Amino acid sequence: MAKKEETSIASEPLNDHAELKALLEKNLELSEEILTKVKYVKRYIFWKRVMGVIFWAFIIFSIITSIIYLPPLIRQLQDQIQTMISGVTSSLPSGIPGL
Repeated sequence: MAKKEETSIASEPLNDHAELKALLEKNLELSEEILTKVKYVKRYIFWKRVMGVIFWAFIIFSIITSIIYLPPLIRQLQDQIQTMISGVTSSLPSGIPGL
């Protein structure tokens, strides 16, 4: 009978080791899965930052370009409007006859 107790006691550590090994393997699989997801998130954040920089660079470039090129265009447009207005006012009769 004493032999039976010894074998059951000796088999318990083997079960614990097998259980521990299974838990470690599962932990390793989960860690690898988490690592792949973290890499995906890091890549997403990196490209989000890059696109943010490109977005702001486009906005700043547009503002600078408009500051440089719009004033001459607006001046030309004003000149054309002035000539159209002066041409229309010169062709109108100066007064209404009969009043």
